[in-house]
Amino acid sequence: MDIIRLAISKPVGVAVGVILIVMFGLIGVGEIPVQLTPDVDTPVINVSTTWEGRSPEEIVDRITKEQEERLKNVNGLKSMRSTSDQGQSSITLEFYVGTDIQRALSDVDDALRQVPDYPEDADSPTRAAADSTSENAIAWIIVDLDPKVAGQYPDFDISTLFYELDKEVKPLFERVDGIAEVNIFGGRDREVRILVDPERLALLNVGYDELLSAIRAQNEDISAGTISESKREYPIRVLGQYENTDDVLDTIVAYREGGPIYVRDIAEVEMGHEKSRTFVRSLGHPAIAINAIRQTGANTDHDQCD
Repeated sequence: MDIIRLAISKPVGVAVGVILIVMFGLIGVGEIPVQLTPDVDTPVINVSTTWEGRSPEEIVDRITKEQEERLKNVNGLKSMRSTSDQGQSSITLEFYVGTDIQRALSDVDDALRQVPDYPEDADSPTRAAADSTSENAIAWIIVDLDPKVAGQYPDFDISTLFYELDKEVKPLFERVDGIAEVNIFGGRDREVRILVDPERLALLNVGYDELLSAIRAQNEDISAGTISESKREYPIRVLGQYENTDDVLDTIVAYREGGPIYVRDIAEVEMGHEKSRTFVRSLGHPAIAINAIRQTGANTDHDQCD
């Protein structure tokens, strides 16, 4: 009864107390991560390196072993698993619970930079901090065509949209706070095919090795140092990567007595798409699937992605 009398005699104080309780409750609802289970995720970092066209044995010897040798000394590392497939090396680093994932990412970057020499045509390694318990992605997006629209364009292959999704859509998703990695399944990337005429090669006395060396040497951007002006330094970079098939055709393969020999003299070049090795179907129709992997410790509240 004393509490009731006190509340009745001091209505202003009671109202202020109620308002404060409600306010702190609303603040708590907005700040506490929305999870189905407590956040005890094991920090995991995935390192991926692509070396197109190489066998798993070559991947292991030239890339995976070299990376493992440097990564095994990263602080807080609990376990390391690697997989070497056709054209790609994947290493999964699992850290002890409580490890600072940002510090671990920095340590992994430092270790990868210590690898003495990557193959010339291998891509630079990429790494992502993924949630080990959410390799089953937190979100899936299916890209397909309405059956009525698909019927109007029977020759259209939706898997050819991979390039546009990879270059335009994927970067937008990866910039969302809390997303560690975005993957695209069921698509075929663009590729340039060089169809060599063996008779022309023999007639002009050009070897396949000369053609490959010329293509690799021309299709890359090269750092040309820096230029100092006053208190500033300007980095110079020579752009050489091919942008279209004409750039490939205009590549000089070799020099002979009659002058330079271009790719157009010994081959045809066409733009196409990779051979289909996987496929995705939605409701019985071809589709492309995009998933999102949550970063360790990130909030899965949908409001974060608004």
